[in-house]
Amino acid sequence: MSKFKDMSELMDVVHTMKPEEWIPEGLKILDLDSTHKACHSQSEIDFIRAACQMGTSACIQWRKAHKNRFQTKVVESRSVFQDQRNRELQEVLDNLNQLKAEAGHMISNASNQQVFLNAVSAERDGLRDELIASRRENSQLSKRLSAASVDFQLVQTKAEKEAIECEVLVEYLKKRLLEALEARVFADAKPTMQDFTKRAHQTAISKGWWDGVDDADAIVPEKLCLIHSEVSEALESYRNGEDMLWITDFGKPEGLLAELADVVIRCADLSEALGLDLGSAMSAKMDYNDTRPHRHGDKKC
Repeated sequence: MSKFKDMSELMDVVHTMKPEEWIPEGLKILDLDSTHKACHSQSEIDFIRAACQMGTSACIQWRKAHKNRFQTKVVESRSVFQDQRNRELQEVLDNLNQLKAEAGHMISNASNQQVFLNAVSAERDGLRDELIASRRENSQLSKRLSAASVDFQLVQTKAEKEAIECEVLVEYLKKRLLEALEARVFADAKPTMQDFTKRAHQTAISKGWWDGVDDADAIVPEKLCLIHSEVSEALESYRNGEDMLWITDFGKPEGLLAELADVVIRCADLSEALGLDLGSAMSAKMDYNDTRPHRHGDKKC
């Protein structure tokens, strides 16, 4: 530090310098030997000493103030850093909790999937066992079906053979019955009309056609209509071109001759029920017809 002209110049220099700048310089001046001290007056030296002492105190205060401000900033920085660190840690903790929840959910899903897979496996094993049993049963059924097919073919062959034999037998019986009917119809020895009417009436009674009938006169119109129906059946048989007499598979005579026989049978049944002698009436009527003129007087029909 050079020699100053006066104290005001020294004060101006001191005020423009920071304590850490002029205090060491002042201390150097104070520590100079007598030769250098002679360059400064005693008042300057006292002032420098006092300024150094004041500067030292100010420097200490400045350092304390800066230290407190630095500590405050450090505390604030630590607080900000701690807050930021806490936020980061909380974010990490939240992420960890979320990952934990997702892991738990995945474990639960995995457990549910394992249960489902176990159920599917059990169902698959059951279906496989059923399939094996079904195949075994199908194999047995196929064998039984093959045996049954052979038996059926044998039975069918036998049935066809028996059916042919039955058809031959039916045809033979029909032929013999037709021959017997023709022999009976056209035989020389015929029953009397009285025997015929009695038999016709007795057969009708045995079949229930006179059940509940107390007065035969009351159902004469009904019986006459039935006689007329037999005549109509005879007409239809003739119109259809049927044989005069043929036998069904059940042994029933059919044809024009059979229907005319039904007409006569119903007439015989009614006359016997009324107590009339149909044979005498027929004989008397035929005797009268012998006396009638040609076409009964040229009638149209």
